[in-house]
Amino acid sequence: MKSSNRLSFGNFFLLGFLVTALLILAAIGGGSPLVARAEAGGPTVTLSSTTSSPTSESAIPVSALFSESVTGLSTSSIVATNGTISDLSGSSTVFTFVLNPIADGTTTVMIPSDVASSTSASSTGNQASNTLEFLFMPSGTSSTSTMPMISNVAATSTGTTSEMITWATDVPASSWVLYGTTTTYGLATPFEAGPVTDHMADVTGLQDSTLYHFVVSSGNAMGTTTSPDFTFMTGSTSVATSTASTTPLAVTGVDTITSVAVADNTFASGWKWVLHLTVPDTENAFRMKFGDFLASGSTSTIGIANNLRIFSPQSSTMVDEGSSMTEVDNNYGAWMYLTGDSSTSIPGRQINVTVEMRIPAGTASGTYTTSFGAQSIPSAATSTTP
Repeated sequence: MKSSNRLSFGNFFLLGFLVTALLILAAIGGGSPLVARAEAGGPTVTLSSTTSSPTSESAIPVSALFSESVTGLSTSSIVATNGTISDLSGSSTVFTFVLNPIADGTTTVMIPSDVASSTSASSTGNQASNTLEFLFMPSGTSSTSTMPMISNVAATSTGTTSEMITWATDVPASSWVLYGTTTTYGLATPFEAGPVTDHMADVTGLQDSTLYHFVVSSGNAMGTTTSPDFTFMTGSTSVATSTASTTPLAVTGVDTITSVAVADNTFASGWKWVLHLTVPDTENAFRMKFGDFLASGSTSTIGIANNLRIFSPQSSTMVDEGSSMTEVDNNYGAWMYLTGDSSTSIPGRQINVTVEMRIPAGTASGTYTTSFGAQSIPSAATSTTP
């Protein structure tokens, strides 16, 4: 059976969801924090805040922790987008300041490299910090306490070689479309940060009288949702057609259990999340893949191979830590066979997948993110699906 046919009875749902987690290297059994120092450059700096995203706070407190005593940090040297910096104070290794959002939407802050100097004899400049990102929504605006839900996806021909893709989300979110002549897509529209609830993307430069596949993607501070696969025919006035099941595979929530980790190579001290998903009733085989964790503001990475494991109480094969599946690379892992349903009153099968990530000893401190994908199909098809 050709791969394109196999996709017709399975749900492939590539999630652009970003997981953010903080790694603090700490001495086991107590003692002072051990912040990894780069082989080249100067002091490292980590930004943190007691404010979570999304937020309605017009003055967001931020702390900057340097790995060694520095001097020279100023308000003008701190970089903010859609925001201003005020009330800088502190000395030595600890500084605080306030990020003031200017308008609704995403606001970010980071400290560039070489804007503060070590007070040691070397006088080296600092390395760039991680980037903090907040979705600022003043009181009275729509809540973004959940990931966006996508609806009303449509494709409208604007010419023989162009289409306008539109969709809606229940909360303000960003906009992006992946498209191509197969379900591997390969092309994308420019990313629009928004956030908006009515989305539109122009797709141009297409081939006339050609069938195209596409998915729409919208995200906010809670994560990113990607639609099932849709199709349109260029030069046609027909509406977009979904190729997905009636109840498509979807992420319905993410619970962060542990977001601050210690680099001691144990799952007990690592990061932990619980993903809540809806899986089509007719598809009882499920699997996932994960990208390596990438540090914000630096080139540090944490490989997921042999460090990340998953399990679900709704599975008959990977029920708990003892029977969990540890990922061996960035490709899809082994199939998890589903037998349970955490909420039979909701359409589709509801499953809870625990994701645990251990941090190898010696990993650089920082804020890390990753993305993941999920796939579900009938178990009878697992022998022929790559």
